[in-house]
Amino acid sequence: MLPRLLRLRLLLSVLPLQGVHALATSGAAAFDAAFRFPTPQTQPAEVVLAQLKALRKANIPQTYHLFSRARRLEIDEGARRDMREKVRPERAYAVLVEMLTRDCPGLVGHRSSEIVGSLGDPEPQQGLLPKWVYRVNVDDTRHFVFTLTRQSRYDGGDPRDYDGFEGCWFVWTITPEDDGGSLREDALAPDSPIPAPSPA
Repeated sequence: MLPRLLRLRLLLSVLPLQGVHALATSGAAAFDAAFRFPTPQTQPAEVVLAQLKALRKANIPQTYHLFSRARRLEIDEGARRDMREKVRPERAYAVLVEMLTRDCPGLVGHRSSEIVGSLGDPEPQQGLLPKWVYRVNVDDTRHFVFTLTRQSRYDGGDPRDYDGFEGCWFVWTITPEDDGGSLREDALAPDSPIPAPSPA
């Protein structure tokens, strides 16, 4: 019986170079696919939970990755200082941190979060992407609305849309919600005067 290393060398010597490349490529693709997230089978709630985990840990590259193609493009455009500039990832991440800090205070580095409501639109009007909206309670003090869209299938247009995440759910927007009546007001003390109604 031939030693294993010798058998492998013999196998490689009879395989055409193109076949060896295909074998290596398919192995790498299988390895890559095993660690890709999300997949078309991933539920939108799982994506929200993953995004919340990334935000809690201040993992900005992962936070960026879980935004939709269109949103990442918008972030990149905001990071570009010149039309010809190729945006470096760290520059895009800095713009994302600035955007989240300004628009969603308290979200990056939060301590706890909970999905408290959701609403889906699985059959949108023609030409619109399927959408899910989630309401999230963060640190028991703030609420944010996460809107997710399902990425379209590649239609042969912009090659940037052919990224292997066709049909996957991604975060489109995160917006702070006004208190919506969720802010608690202290009850009046028994001896406190009742405020007079304002004149009409």
